[in-house]
Amino acid sequence: MESNWHYPVSFYMYCFLGFLTPATIQQQTRYDLISQFQLDKAASRGIIRRVVGSTDLQVAYKLGANVDFRIPTRSLYPNGLPDEYSILTTFRMSGNTLQKYWSIWQVLDSAEKEQVGLKLNGQTKSIEYSYKGTDGSLQTATFLDLPYLFDSQWHKVMVGIEKSSVTLYVDCTMIQTLAIKPRGKITVDGHTTLGKLKNNPQISVPFEIQWMLIHCDPLRPQRETCGELTARSSISQTIIKRGPPGPQGPPGPPGPPGVPGIDGIDGDRGPNGPPGSPVCDFAFFGQRIRLDLVQMVNQVNQVCLDCQEYQELM
Repeated sequence: MESNWHYPVSFYMYCFLGFLTPATIQQQTRYDLISQFQLDKAASRGIIRRVVGSTDLQVAYKLGANVDFRIPTRSLYPNGLPDEYSILTTFRMSGNTLQKYWSIWQVLDSAEKEQVGLKLNGQTKSIEYSYKGTDGSLQTATFLDLPYLFDSQWHKVMVGIEKSSVTLYVDCTMIQTLAIKPRGKITVDGHTTLGKLKNNPQISVPFEIQWMLIHCDPLRPQRETCGELTARSSISQTIIKRGPPGPQGPPGPPGPPGVPGIDGIDGDRGPNGPPGSPVCDFAFFGQRIRLDLVQMVNQVNQVCLDCQEYQELM
Protein backbone atom coordinates (compact mmCIF):
# COMPACT_ATOMS: atom_id res chain seq x y z
CA MET A 1 0.00 0.00 0.00
CA GLU A 2 2.81 2.39 0.88
CA SER A 3 4.60 2.12 -2.45
CA ASN A 4 1.34 2.56 -4.36
CA TRP A 5 0.55 5.88 -2.70
CA HIS A 6 4.01 7.42 -2.49
CA TYR A 7 4.54 8.52 -6.08
CA PRO A 8 0.91 9.27 -7.12
CA VAL A 9 0.47 11.64 -4.17
CA SER A 10 3.64 13.54 -5.00
CA PHE A 11 2.59 13.89 -8.64
CA TYR A 12 -0.89 14.88 -7.52
CA MET A 13 0.50 17.73 -5.46
CA TYR A 14 2.58 19.08 -8.35
CA CYS A 15 -0.49 19.15 -10.62
CA PHE A 16 -2.77 20.95 -8.17
CA LEU A 17 -0.29 23.75 -7.56
CA GLY A 18 -0.19 25.01 -11.12
CA PHE A 19 -2.29 28.03 -10.16
CA LEU A 20 0.26 29.29 -7.62
CA THR A 21 2.22 31.66 -9.81
CA PRO A 22 5.21 33.60 -8.43
CA ALA A 23 3.40 36.89 -9.06
CA THR A 24 0.47 35.79 -6.90
CA ILE A 25 2.60 34.57 -4.00
CA GLN A 26 4.90 37.57 -4.03
CA GLN A 27 1.98 39.80 -2.99
CA GLN A 28 1.00 37.60 -0.04
CA THR A 29 1.85 38.39 3.57
CA ARG A 30 1.09 34.85 4.70
CA TYR A 31 1.21 31.37 3.21
CA ASP A 32 -1.57 28.96 4.20
CA LEU A 33 0.10 25.58 3.91
CA ILE A 34 -3.17 23.70 4.42
CA SER A 35 -4.45 25.28 1.21
CA GLN A 36 -1.16 25.18 -0.67
CA PHE A 37 -0.68 21.49 0.06
CA GLN A 38 -4.31 20.94 -1.02
CA LEU A 39 -5.13 18.79 1.99
CA ASP A 40 -8.87 19.20 1.54
CA LYS A 41 -8.73 17.86 -2.03
CA ALA A 42 -6.46 15.04 -0.93
CA ALA A 43 -9.05 14.09 1.69
CA SER A 44 -11.84 14.22 -0.90
CA ARG A 45 -9.92 11.72 -3.02
CA GLY A 46 -9.39 9.39 -0.06
CA ILE A 47 -5.61 9.86 0.04
CA ILE A 48 -5.76 11.22 3.59
CA ARG A 49 -8.57 11.32 6.16
CA ARG A 50 -10.61 14.33 7.20
CA VAL A 51 -11.10 14.26 11.00
CA VAL A 52 -12.65 16.39 13.73
CA GLY A 53 -10.21 19.00 14.96
CA SER A 54 -9.65 20.60 18.35
CA THR A 55 -13.40 21.30 18.63
CA ASP A 56 -16.45 19.91 16.85
CA LEU A 57 -16.44 22.98 14.59
CA GLN A 58 -12.83 22.55 13.47
CA VAL A 59 -11.74 20.42 10.51
CA ALA A 60 -8.38 18.67 10.57
CA TYR A 61 -6.54 16.14 8.43
CA LYS A 62 -4.81 12.93 9.41
CA LEU A 63 -1.61 12.49 7.43
CA GLY A 64 -0.43 8.90 7.35
CA ALA A 65 2.92 7.27 6.81
CA ASN A 66 1.93 6.23 3.29
CA VAL A 67 1.78 9.73 1.75
CA ASP A 68 4.58 12.03 0.66
CA PHE A 69 3.56 15.67 0.92
CA ARG A 70 6.11 17.87 -0.81
CA ILE A 71 5.85 21.01 -2.96
CA PRO A 72 8.52 22.73 -5.07
CA THR A 73 9.78 25.55 -2.88
CA ARG A 74 9.86 27.88 -5.85
CA SER A 75 6.06 27.55 -6.07
CA LEU A 76 5.66 28.57 -2.44
CA TYR A 77 8.39 31.16 -1.85
CA PRO A 78 9.81 32.19 -5.25
CA ASN A 79 12.04 34.81 -3.57
CA GLY A 80 12.91 32.68 -0.57
CA LEU A 81 11.76 33.25 3.00
CA PRO A 82 11.53 36.75 4.47
CA ASP A 83 14.27 38.01 6.78
CA GLU A 84 11.72 37.89 9.61
CA TYR A 85 8.62 35.70 9.75
CA SER A 86 6.64 33.35 11.96
CA ILE A 87 5.52 29.73 11.79
CA LEU A 88 2.08 28.99 13.26
CA THR A 89 0.44 25.58 13.44
CA THR A 90 -2.21 23.63 15.36
CA PHE A 91 -1.64 19.87 15.37
CA ARG A 92 -1.84 16.69 17.39
CA MET A 93 0.52 13.77 17.83
CA SER A 94 -0.46 10.33 19.02
CA GLY A 95 0.84 6.77 19.22
CA ASN A 96 4.44 6.19 18.18
CA THR A 97 4.77 9.73 16.84
CA LEU A 98 5.01 10.98 20.42
CA GLN A 99 8.42 9.29 20.67
CA LYS A 100 9.75 10.16 17.22
CA TYR A 101 12.25 12.81 16.14
CA TRP A 102 10.62 14.45 13.14
CA SER A 103 10.10 17.63 11.13
CA ILE A 104 6.60 19.03 10.99
CA TRP A 105 7.81 21.52 8.33
CA GLN A 106 11.08 21.83 6.49
CA VAL A 107 12.62 23.30 3.35
CA LEU A 108 15.13 21.12 1.49
CA ASP A 109 17.58 22.05 -1.25
CA SER A 110 17.92 20.14 -4.51
CA ALA A 111 20.24 17.63 -2.80
CA GLU A 112 17.58 16.90 -0.11
CA LYS A 113 19.60 18.71 2.57
CA GLU A 114 17.68 20.72 5.12
CA GLN A 115 17.87 24.51 4.88
CA VAL A 116 15.26 25.46 7.48
CA GLY A 117 12.75 23.51 9.51
CA LEU A 118 10.76 23.02 12.68
CA LYS A 119 11.34 19.70 14.44
CA LEU A 120 9.84 17.88 17.43
CA ASN A 121 11.97 15.50 19.45
CA GLY A 122 9.88 13.01 21.41
CA GLN A 123 12.94 11.53 23.09
CA THR A 124 14.15 14.78 24.67
CA LYS A 125 10.70 16.45 24.76
CA SER A 126 11.98 19.48 22.88
CA ILE A 127 11.36 21.65 19.80
CA GLU A 128 14.10 22.69 17.40
CA TYR A 129 14.20 25.52 14.91
CA SER A 130 16.90 24.80 12.33
CA TYR A 131 18.22 27.34 9.84
CA LYS A 132 21.05 27.81 7.39
CA GLY A 133 23.82 30.08 8.63
CA THR A 134 25.66 32.61 6.52
CA ASP A 135 28.45 30.06 5.98
CA GLY A 136 25.96 27.48 4.70
CA SER A 137 26.09 25.26 7.80
CA LEU A 138 22.90 24.16 9.52
CA GLN A 139 22.35 25.88 12.88
CA THR A 140 19.80 24.84 15.51
CA ALA A 141 18.03 26.64 18.34
CA THR A 142 16.60 24.11 20.81
CA PHE A 143 13.76 24.71 23.26
CA LEU A 144 14.09 22.13 26.01
CA ASP A 145 11.86 20.68 28.72
CA LEU A 146 8.47 20.62 26.97
CA PRO A 147 6.88 17.37 28.26
CA TYR A 148 3.37 18.89 28.24
CA LEU A 149 3.55 19.14 24.44
CA PHE A 150 3.85 15.38 23.93
CA ASP A 151 0.53 14.23 25.39
CA SER A 152 -1.84 13.33 22.50
CA GLN A 153 -3.72 16.63 22.90
CA TRP A 154 -4.24 19.39 20.33
CA HIS A 155 -1.60 22.09 20.66
CA LYS A 156 -0.93 25.41 19.02
CA VAL A 157 2.78 25.95 18.42
CA MET A 158 4.07 29.26 17.10
CA VAL A 159 7.61 30.42 16.45
CA GLY A 160 8.56 34.03 15.78
CA ILE A 161 11.82 34.38 13.85
CA GLU A 162 13.53 37.77 14.04
CA LYS A 163 16.97 38.75 12.78
CA SER A 164 18.86 37.77 15.90
CA SER A 165 16.37 35.77 17.97
CA VAL A 166 13.67 33.13 17.83
CA THR A 167 10.74 32.94 20.26
CA LEU A 168 8.56 29.90 20.99
CA TYR A 169 4.90 30.05 22.00
CA VAL A 170 2.88 26.99 23.06
CA ASP A 171 -0.89 27.32 23.37
CA CYS A 172 -0.59 31.12 23.27
CA THR A 173 1.90 31.22 26.14
CA MET A 174 5.38 32.58 25.47
CA ILE A 175 7.89 29.92 26.47
CA GLN A 176 11.36 31.26 25.71
CA THR A 177 13.43 33.49 23.44
CA LEU A 178 16.78 32.22 22.14
CA ALA A 179 19.52 34.13 20.38
CA ILE A 180 20.44 32.92 16.88
CA LYS A 181 23.32 33.63 14.53
CA PRO A 182 22.90 35.52 11.27
CA ARG A 183 20.93 33.47 8.76
CA GLY A 184 21.79 32.80 5.16
CA LYS A 185 19.37 32.86 2.24
CA ILE A 186 17.71 29.61 1.24
CA THR A 187 17.71 28.30 -2.30
CA VAL A 188 14.33 27.68 -3.92
CA ASP A 189 15.28 24.82 -6.24
CA GLY A 190 14.33 22.11 -3.72
CA HIS A 191 11.13 21.10 -1.93
CA THR A 192 9.07 22.02 1.11
CA THR A 193 7.72 19.02 3.04
CA LEU A 194 5.31 18.19 5.86
CA GLY A 195 5.71 15.46 8.47
CA LYS A 196 9.07 13.84 7.74
CA LEU A 197 11.37 11.76 9.88
CA LYS A 198 14.53 13.49 11.06
CA ASN A 199 17.46 12.87 8.71
CA ASN A 200 15.26 10.94 6.28
CA PRO A 201 12.87 13.12 4.26
CA GLN A 202 11.65 10.05 2.38
CA ILE A 203 9.85 8.63 5.44
CA SER A 204 6.59 10.28 6.49
CA VAL A 205 5.38 10.52 10.07
CA PRO A 206 1.64 10.20 10.87
CA PHE A 207 0.04 13.12 12.67
CA GLU A 208 -3.07 15.31 12.55
CA ILE A 209 -2.91 18.92 11.39
CA GLN A 210 -5.59 21.58 11.62
CA TRP A 211 -3.83 24.81 10.69
CA MET A 212 -0.42 25.98 9.46
CA LEU A 213 0.73 29.40 8.34
CA ILE A 214 4.02 30.97 7.38
CA HIS A 215 3.43 34.65 8.19
CA CYS A 216 5.64 37.60 7.27
CA ASP A 217 5.16 39.20 10.69
CA PRO A 218 7.43 37.67 13.36
CA LEU A 219 5.20 39.18 16.08
CA ARG A 220 2.01 37.57 14.80
CA PRO A 221 2.06 34.91 17.60
CA GLN A 222 1.62 37.67 20.19
CA ARG A 223 -1.78 38.54 18.70
CA GLU A 224 -3.05 34.96 18.39
CA THR A 225 -5.67 33.49 20.72
CA CYS A 226 -6.35 29.88 21.60
CA GLY A 227 -10.12 29.81 21.80
CA GLU A 228 -10.19 26.84 19.43
CA LEU A 229 -8.40 24.62 21.94
CA THR A 230 -10.54 22.61 24.34
CA ALA A 231 -10.67 23.82 27.92
CA ARG A 232 -7.99 22.27 30.09
CA SER A 233 -5.45 23.33 32.64
CA SER A 234 -3.65 26.47 31.64
CA ILE A 235 -0.37 25.66 29.96
CA SER A 236 1.18 28.60 31.79
CA GLN A 237 0.65 26.73 35.06
CA THR A 238 2.45 23.70 33.67
CA ILE A 239 5.48 25.31 32.09
CA ILE A 240 6.73 27.31 35.04
CA LYS A 241 10.19 25.98 35.77
CA ARG A 242 11.90 26.14 39.13
CA GLY A 243 14.85 28.47 38.92
CA PRO A 244 18.19 28.14 40.74
CA PRO A 245 18.17 28.70 44.52
CA GLY A 246 18.57 32.31 45.59
CA PRO A 247 20.99 33.63 48.24
CA GLN A 248 20.25 32.84 51.86
CA GLY A 249 18.11 35.47 53.54
CA PRO A 250 18.74 37.15 56.93
CA PRO A 251 17.62 35.37 60.12
CA GLY A 252 13.99 35.88 60.98
CA PRO A 253 12.65 37.30 64.30
CA PRO A 254 12.25 34.93 67.27
CA GLY A 255 9.04 33.01 67.32
CA PRO A 256 6.45 33.11 70.15
CA PRO A 257 6.92 30.83 73.20
CA GLY A 258 5.74 27.34 72.70
CA VAL A 259 2.87 25.74 74.61
CA PRO A 260 3.71 23.82 77.84
CA GLY A 261 4.60 20.23 77.32
CA ILE A 262 2.55 17.32 78.68
CA ASP A 263 3.51 15.49 81.91
CA GLY A 264 6.08 12.81 81.48
CA ILE A 265 5.44 9.16 82.31
CA ASP A 266 6.14 7.78 85.83
CA GLY A 267 9.70 6.70 86.48
CA ASP A 268 10.80 3.21 87.51
CA ARG A 269 10.42 2.15 91.19
CA GLY A 270 13.64 2.68 93.09
CA PRO A 271 15.45 0.01 95.19
CA ASN A 272 14.46 -0.63 98.84
CA GLY A 273 16.23 1.51 101.43
CA PRO A 274 18.15 0.18 104.49
CA PRO A 275 16.16 -0.85 107.63
CA GLY A 276 15.08 2.13 109.71
CA SER A 277 15.58 2.73 113.48
CA PRO A 278 12.97 1.47 116.01
CA VAL A 279 10.41 4.07 116.96
CA CYS A 280 8.12 4.61 119.92
CA ASP A 281 4.65 6.09 119.63
CA PHE A 282 3.03 7.80 122.70
CA ALA A 283 0.45 10.43 123.45
CA PHE A 284 1.39 13.76 124.99
CA PHE A 285 -1.46 16.13 125.83
CA GLY A 286 -3.66 14.44 123.32
CA GLN A 287 -1.05 14.62 120.53
CA ARG A 288 0.43 11.49 119.05
CA ILE A 289 4.22 11.63 119.05
CA ARG A 290 6.60 9.22 117.38
CA LEU A 291 10.18 9.10 118.69
CA ASP A 292 13.13 7.51 117.06
CA LEU A 293 14.56 5.47 119.96
CA VAL A 294 18.08 5.33 118.56
CA GLN A 295 18.12 9.06 118.02
CA MET A 296 16.74 9.61 121.52
CA VAL A 297 19.41 7.39 123.12
CA ASN A 298 22.10 9.24 121.24
CA GLN A 299 20.77 12.56 122.48
CA VAL A 300 20.62 11.30 126.11
CA ASN A 301 24.18 10.05 125.90
CA GLN A 302 25.25 13.40 124.54
CA VAL A 303 23.57 15.16 127.47
CA CYS A 304 25.37 12.87 129.95
CA LEU A 305 28.69 13.60 128.32
CA ASP A 306 28.01 17.28 128.49
CA CYS A 307 27.17 17.00 132.22
CA GLN A 308 30.36 15.04 132.97
CA GLU A 309 32.51 17.59 131.21
CA TYR A 310 30.84 20.36 133.19
CA GLN A 311 31.48 18.66 136.51
CA GLU A 312 35.12 18.15 135.68
CA LEU A 313 35.50 21.79 134.94
CA MET A 314 33.99 22.73 138.23
